[in-house]
Amino acid sequence: MDVRARLVGFIGVGRMGEVICRSLQEKGVRLLLYDTRAEVLTPFVKKGARAAESIEAICEQADIVATCLHGDVYKTVAMEKLLPAARPGQIFIDHSTTSAPTARKIAEAFLARGARILDAPVSGSQDGAVYIGGEESDCEALRPYFEAMATPGLIFHGGTHGRGQVLKMMQQLRYRMITLAAMEVLALGLREGLDLETMLDVMLVDAGDDREIYVKLVEYIQAGEDAKIETLFAEWKYYLEEAQAQGIPMPMLEGMYNFCGHVPPNCKDNANRPKVNVWRELLHRKGTVT
Repeated sequence: MDVRARLVGFIGVGRMGEVICRSLQEKGVRLLLYDTRAEVLTPFVKKGARAAESIEAICEQADIVATCLHGDVYKTVAMEKLLPAARPGQIFIDHSTTSAPTARKIAEAFLARGARILDAPVSGSQDGAVYIGGEESDCEALRPYFEAMATPGLIFHGGTHGRGQVLKMMQQLRYRMITLAAMEVLALGLREGLDLETMLDVMLVDAGDDREIYVKLVEYIQAGEDAKIETLFAEWKYYLEEAQAQGIPMPMLEGMYNFCGHVPPNCKDNANRPKVNVWRELLHRKGTVT
């Protein structure tokens, strides 16, 4: 498929959507954009993109409709706005992060209307990685699109619908579970009266190794910037929803979610989503988890 010969409608030009749209535009892809904040579209319009007045206008005019929204927002937009307007053969690509069960349910509804759909969340912790779930034939047909918006070598197809979300879940948990464990260790030491330098020494951590997770955490803590420690709390519910749907135990993540899940969000993550400051809960909460 020559993606430059197609009109791509893009809904949600936020932190990640802006990066995707910039890459697509630099590769010569024609864009029709929609965001509730009209001002974020201006830089793209100045370079040749068009601004749509509504989501319905996107669906009416675009050959390919891409979305990049907060997970719960995407679910509403997909079912209430996109689905009723979907045409047979029209292609939908979702770059939002949501749960795999939600991706599968939405895909089933779109396929029933004769549309084609892929879940293709992206990751900000890798440079331009995209994780794809859906029919292999659709993935291959749209490879020029993915090559235009992602980094070569970081385009991953996991299989059927929902697997894009599963691939991203695995990539994210690779780092976040280690972070959570390290936070728990450091909180234990501080509450026992140890200083951070002593803890690094006793754990044989090289304080000069900025790739070491304990070193990074200590830097945040010493700077009073513990709210910046990223745990992706907002996505835990998505991960656990898939685990429950598949009957797969995730006792470590479930335990931490139960520990923090009832706490009102008290800060924002790097995607501006409400989150719980897990570090402060570990450092100050009294009692034990049963």
